[in-house]
Amino acid sequence: MQNPPWSKLLLEYINEQEDTKVTFKNQPQQLNQGVQTTIYKIQLDSHSYLSQPLVLRIYKEHALDNIAQIEGITQNYLNENNYPVPKAHYICTDSTILGTPFLIMDYIKGDQLTGYSDKAAPTIAEYMIRLHKIDPEPLRNRFKSASIEVKHTTGLETLVEFLESKQVTWLDPAIEWLQDNKPPSDSAVVHDDLHAMNILMHDGKVSGVIDWSGLIDDRLRDVGSTVVLYNVMAPCNNPGMGREYGERVKIFLEHYSSVFSVDPWKLEYFEVVRCFRVMVGYVIGFEGPIRVGMHKATYGRFNEITGISLTKPW
Repeated sequence: MQNPPWSKLLLEYINEQEDTKVTFKNQPQQLNQGVQTTIYKIQLDSHSYLSQPLVLRIYKEHALDNIAQIEGITQNYLNENNYPVPKAHYICTDSTILGTPFLIMDYIKGDQLTGYSDKAAPTIAEYMIRLHKIDPEPLRNRFKSASIEVKHTTGLETLVEFLESKQVTWLDPAIEWLQDNKPPSDSAVVHDDLHAMNILMHDGKVSGVIDWSGLIDDRLRDVGSTVVLYNVMAPCNNPGMGREYGERVKIFLEHYSSVFSVDPWKLEYFEVVRCFRVMVGYVIGFEGPIRVGMHKATYGRFNEITGISLTKPW
């Protein structure tokens, strides 16, 4: 099996940055392919820190503007605050290297929290609480220093800009509702996709939280996102587990609300935010019957909360 076509270009980039000569110790191994990124495990033949296993996160062409920079800056800030995230060693926004931006970060050993079903809900709550206790202001200042516009740090404005660029209008009523009903913000660093597959366990302990969006928004955005993931989206993949997922949400909310208050209206608002993101995902290109099922389910929750009927494309 041959190395990926970008291998030579990546080595040239690293060698130029380090002013040294490195090669691959092992063949790059693809770990995952998502909607916005393709992820590889790489290991270099080097006498420096680069000899440790690393992760290469390559963004796809439709990925949002500045996302590599936003995610890398966020991860490094959280890493410095003793939150278990992989440190980003290279944040490359130059699309002429590999064709799109990319990150090179630490590889974290561990299995997904999905294998620890009894620990899932309280663990998600614990690491969400830990995240929301971290001061977001220094991160906001880092974004400003990197010339990242404040309006892009919640991601929503960027999604709206994306829809406008694609001349998508069927989501306009949803955008108007989100703008008209946005509550006062209790700012926090938010993950926006915190579930059992994004928490890694090693030797019975959490070893890492992965797949960062790098956002600053109301802390209930995280809570609303996780509620939709388990109450609405997860049952689309496992219809027979709907009741169990509902119980996990109850346990999660009990743990989280023991430290932070949960306003019911704000929670519903940020459930709508998550549903909106999934509907934008349809525009980006989620395919397949399960994905269409998720769009229908999230639209149903969107309609239940807002009362808005959309002219849907599915």
